Amino acid sequence: MSAIIPKASFMNTNSRNAGPVVAVAVASVLWGVYWVPVRWLQAEGLDAIMVAALFNMAAFCLYAPALLWSGRPGWAGFSAGLTIGAAMTLYSLALGMTTVVNAVLLFYLTPVWSTLIGMIFRGERLTLNRVTALALSLAGLMLILSDDGGLPLPRNAGDVAALAAGLIWSAGSFSVFDRPAVSARSATFWTLVNSSVISILLILFLMPVSIDAMTWTMSLNGPVLLGGVMMGLLLVLTIWGARHLAPARVGILLMGEIVVGVGSAALYAGEPVSLIEMAGGVSILLAAGIEVMTPHEKKSKKTAGL
Repeated sequence: MSAIIPKASFMNTNSRNAGPVVAVAVASVLWGVYWVPVRWLQAEGLDAIMVAALFNMAAFCLYAPALLWSGRPGWAGFSAGLTIGAAMTLYSLALGMTTVVNAVLLFYLTPVWSTLIGMIFRGERLTLNRVTALALSLAGLMLILSDDGGLPLPRNAGDVAALAAGLIWSAGSFSVFDRPAVSARSATFWTLVNSSVISILLILFLMPVSIDAMTWTMSLNGPVLLGGVMMGLLLVLTIWGARHLAPARVGILLMGEIVVGVGSAALYAGEPVSLIEMAGGVSILLAAGIEVMTPHEKKSKKTAGL
């Protein structure tokens, strides 16, 4: 009888985690093809900034009312929503300003940022696993950025946006991890709010748009709706799944985006992957695998500044 109880407990745990696992797995696939509506709108003549703004605002209009109707989001998720919203906006910009391969792989340099954030702000030790993940990430970065034979530096604004998005996303994930009381509803709602505000500010300061241009842009309701639905669904699935699963499992499941994104871009966007870029991607994938298997301790009072 005693052997049956642990088995039943194990089955209950697996059953309880089945929904979140499926949610994050589906999100990783959607993340990998998120470039499709981005490039669709760009093919219609829109700037990358306008594309990111339209998707953010469409997602807010579609999902925020439902989140408010289901309960008060509260302010607990504001800081996480601010960082995740900024990261999402930058990632959308990256997909429109550089190759899909570069955007995906440079975004996933999270082992570099996680290691640095953990050491500087959280007092974490530099273990052998972290040194290995850091070395592999940097090697992958050098390979990707030097693929054209030049210096290993960002080639355009899209590369910079992808790197910045990964850094800010890492900071946001630490914020959620350190504050387990933040609900998925609150984090998702404030992500939608902040990403929309950031988008509006980008339009106002970087690309003044005439009334005629705005009217024409809003007529492209098909790709805008698709992008908004995908954006909101990605956030809901990722954040909700992350609240119910261990961080390591979430990280492993989300790595599917690298395979789906790079593979789909090579097949359908006319962006073949060179051997050097492939080697860089494998290096980053290995680093990410090591990183997600390395546990992060909860933040101590001494390191409560982040």
